[in-house]
Amino acid sequence: MLLKTVSLFLIFIVVLAMFGKLRTAARWVGLTKRKPLNEPEKPTKCPKCGAFRVGTGDCPCGSPRS
Repeated sequence: MLLKTVSLFLIFIVVLAMFGKLRTAARWVGLTKRKPLNEPEKPTKCPKCGAFRVGTGDCPCGSPRS
């Protein structure tokens, strides 16, 4: 009985490993695509001086926030 239980457990583990390899291979081939979790926003630049906008206020060069 113990030998039967151990052999069924090992067969189950081998089947799980085969599904894991299949999923990894499908991802490499491109059959499944992962979506990015959170793409960061691109930084905005001031149209007048070209400096990066930080915060919510106006640019130091005097250009208003658009």
